[in-house]
This record gives sequence, structure tokens and C-alpha cells, in this order.
Amino acid sequence: MKRIGTYIAAFICFGVIAACGGNDDTEPTLDPDGGSSPKLYTQSITIPAKGGEQSMTLIDLRSAISSIGSTPAWVVISPKQYTTGAPSIKLEVEENKASAERKCDVSILAASGDKVVLTVIQQAGGGGSTEPGTDIDDPHNEQTDQPANARR
Repeated sequence: MKRIGTYIAAFICFGVIAACGGNDDTEPTLDPDGGSSPKLYTQSITIPAKGGEQSMTLIDLRSAISSIGSTPAWVVISPKQYTTGAPSIKLEVEENKASAERKCDVSILAASGDKVVLTVIQQAGGGGSTEPGTDIDDPHNEQTDQPANARR
């Protein structure tokens, strides 16, 4: 008798599982660009220490840029004119005179709701003075090419 109860319980469980499976009419509808909800992407760019102006395409976005998050003072990002496809941005980056690279993350939001977190990495600069002959270890100037602890 106990065995019959176990078979009945198993039969009911299989019936419930079978009723939950199969073709589900509540599948999400896709938007024209192929996504069902806003997506988050990451992208990065490396800028030379001298800085300057550079353009790049945000390959994952498929609609116009609606907003660009805040940036540090050394980088300015602005959207370029959007027509179709992936939008482009213009970066204007100041020279990095420090001896360490610097980087920042900037959020860029598309009209579709998709978002790119752009990591801007700028290579390290010289870290010292840019005037020749002012660095005590300047290899191009014999007058300053001396040990740092030398007496004068």
C-alpha cells in the first residue's frame, strides 16, 4: 500500500512538471535592434601621453547618444553627429606630464537605454620637467649628468 502511494505521488509530480514545461506564450518580444531590454557594455581606449583629439565608434550601441557622464578635467568627451549604425564620440585629452598612467570610467547612455562604460586610459608622461637641461639626470646634457647626491 505504501508503494502505491509513492507511485501516485510521483505521477502527480511528473504531471505538475509536464504542465509547467512546453511552449510558453509569454516569451519576450524583441525590439527592432534585436535586444529585449537595455544592455550594459564595456569598451576601452588608450591615449598616448601627449594627449590630443581622437574619435572612436561605440561598437555596441545602435542608437544616438542621449547622455555622457561626468569626466575628470583632463578629458572631454562629446558625441559626433549621428546618422545610422553605431554612434561615434570625440575625445579631447590633455597631455599627461605625470610619471604614472591615468584612467577614468565614463558612462555613455544611448537613446535605446543601452549603456557603455568607457574606460579611458592615458599613458604615463615623462614625469619631470619638459625643459632640456633642468633634470639632474638628463642623459642629453653632460652638465647635469651627475649623481643626485653630488656636491656643487
